[in-house]
Parts: sequence; structure tokens; C-alpha cells
Amino acid sequence: MTEFLNHIPLAGNRVVLGLALLALLGVSVAVIERGSAGRRRTGLVVAVVAAMAAAGALVNTSLHAYPTVGDLTGTPRFPDVQQLHPTSNLELERGASARISVPDTASHFGNFDAQVYLPPQYFTEPQRRFPVVILTHGNPGRSTDWLDGGSAAQTGLTVAQSGHPVILVMPTVLQEPYGDSLCVDTALEGNAETYLVKDVVAAADAQLRTMPGTAHRAMGGFSMGGFCALNLGLKHPDVFSVVLAFSALTVCEPDAIEGGNETLFGTPDWQQQAAANSPADYWRSLDPATSPAIWLDVGEDESEVGPPLQAFAEQLSSAGFTVEFHARPGGHDFGTWTPALQESLPWAAARLGA
Repeated sequence: MTEFLNHIPLAGNRVVLGLALLALLGVSVAVIERGSAGRRRTGLVVAVVAAMAAAGALVNTSLHAYPTVGDLTGTPRFPDVQQLHPTSNLELERGASARISVPDTASHFGNFDAQVYLPPQYFTEPQRRFPVVILTHGNPGRSTDWLDGGSAAQTGLTVAQSGHPVILVMPTVLQEPYGDSLCVDTALEGNAETYLVKDVVAAADAQLRTMPGTAHRAMGGFSMGGFCALNLGLKHPDVFSVVLAFSALTVCEPDAIEGGNETLFGTPDWQQQAAANSPADYWRSLDPATSPAIWLDVGEDESEVGPPLQAFAEQLSSAGFTVEFHARPGGHDFGTWTPALQESLPWAAARLGA
């Protein structure tokens, strides 16, 4: 059943799915009215699945967040190692998902779990250590978004099969799903920067077989998470050697907080704080030789994000930074971010494993 659901594509066409919903509901009603008790239960199941498909269609229309019906219903594509006996001999051909707890020892940001994808080699080569790519979600968002909407585990598997396996760690970067931390330290949204740079990194190194060290660690993300990756990667070259930033702003602009930066930082020097967290403002003070390699990606329909990001890439490149810029068909959604990860993760993994 799992494989079946994960092979049913969930389109974003409202008309098609609306007609399908009506048809399925019609069948369900007929079964409920005319069938036995067992058939009535079957009809209810069909009705629920149809309703979920319709809801998923609306989400897919704007975000392309659920590629299949299985993704919509939460049916896992990869085994969860927490459901297996810890001493069993795991030889998982597709790798596995897992969760790790992230103590907020340094940040006091909050205690949240991070989602993890472990490549097949993690189980078949039990003495081996692996590079880490931290992937951050957008706003609104949660730690499962990269797995549910971005097919991150499948991309991780593809990269592992090419000979460059990496561990993917997907933490929570918002205290509330509809917050706007921008992954900076503030009284309003918590110490999200310290949480990522210190607590998440420490938790991954302590609980997983990572290759510790800057040279083997990357940070990536989309939308708000893309800004997080770009800003924190440039500010902390001692922590990250590769940055993957998709649909990212180049300036600090919280779009979900009334009052913007003044409210976010809440201090008299809020303008200086915003500038200190705006890559477009501070990049000239950085040393290209010690800065991370950067992959910038954006959808061609993102008229507000695309031009500034491309201009920023050109500035960095002319100054000697290692930077890649890619514009692809699509908008501000997983229709852009999923292929961006598919193309950029092999590039990052080859660098991290060197």
C-alpha cells in the first residue's frame, strides 16, 4: 500500500481534482447508502482520501508541496530507523529517515527535534563518517518541509548512489510555524542563529557519525531558509564551507512581522543590526579566500527575488568569491526548490567529501 500511494502523482490542477473529488464522493455515497457495514467503511475511507486529495490540490497549486498522494497522507517513502531495533544489522538500500533531539544549550531557543536523512552507506559501512548538509525551511514552515515537499531524501539517495553520500539534517528554525526568525538572534523570535550555528551543529556531531569540521559541513535552504543559509554561511565561514541558497533575499527583511526590522530586533540600534545581517550590505568586508562556496538558485517567475539575487551573484563573482547562479523555470515554490536541490546537492557533496 505504501509503494502504491507513493506512485500516485498529486497534480495541482483544481479542475481535474475537483471532478475526481465529485466522482469519488458520488461513489462513496452510493456505497454508504446501499452497501453492508463493511462497504460503508470502505466508502468512508474513499471519501476521506478524496477530500485529502482535493485539499492537497489547493496546496500543490501554490507550492507543489505534495508530489504524490502518499506524501499528502504522510506515508513514508523511506524506513524510519527509530522503528527498528537499534542492534539489528541494518542494510537499507534506500537509506532511512530519523529524528534527533537538539538541546538548546547555547541558545535557549527551544527544544525541538531535527529531521535526518541517512544514506545507505551509513548502515552498510558502520565505521564510516559522513559530511553534513543542514537544510532550513521557509516561513511559514516546519522541519519536515524538505522531506514532505522537497523530496530531500530521494535527492540524498541519488547523491549517495553517485558515490558522495551525505547526511541531511533538517532542523526547526521557528519557535512558532508562522514566525519570522530569519535565523538571527532576537528577543522577539529567539536566538535562532546561535541555535543553528552551535546547538544544531553540536547535536548532529554528537548523535550522528559525522565528519566534523568546517570543510565537511554545508547549509542550505529555501525562501526564508535560503536567506538563513546565505547570511549565516557568510557570517560563519568557520562553521560552513558550502552554502545553497534558493529564492533568498540578500537583505534582512522580515515579511511576517508588523513593524519589520524595528520590531524584530527591538533595540535602538535595530538599523545597524539589520545591516549586519544583510549580505548585500556587508559582503565587501569579507575575504573571498576564506568564504564558503555559494550556490544561488531562483525561479524565473520570481520577479522580486530574482534580479537582486543575480546582481548579488555577479558582484560576488567579480570580487573573487566562488559562486554559482542558476535561474530555472518556476516560481516561489517546490517546483523550483526541488530541482534546485537535485542539481546543487551533488555539487556540494563533492566539495564536502573532498
